[in-house]
Amino acid sequence: MNRYKGVELSSRYELEAEFAEMMRVVDALSPLLLSRVQQIWCDSKAGACYAVTMRAGPWDDSFATGIHAVFMTQGGHNGIAIQGGPREIFIEPEWEGDELDDPDR
Repeated sequence: MNRYKGVELSSRYELEAEFAEMMRVVDALSPLLLSRVQQIWCDSKAGACYAVTMRAGPWDDSFATGIHAVFMTQGGHNGIAIQGGPREIFIEPEWEGDELDDPDR
């Protein structure tokens, strides 16, 4: 496990490219989210599938929106599970350009 700007980063297979991407995600977090995100884990086996653990404190649904937006700056993801106290939110996979494949979006 690595620590970057106070956030624990880890992945199933400890791949360098995954750590580099998670570091870019941390760099893109707002100051509020950076203070609240405790850990990001990447499931190497699933590829671009993440679990984000929030630090203890009050929950705000905007956290999930902000985290999703940051991952989208990296091109997308295969799903993000966000855990914060009693709350757990799963964000469905989304990739840049998906809206071009689905005219109803």
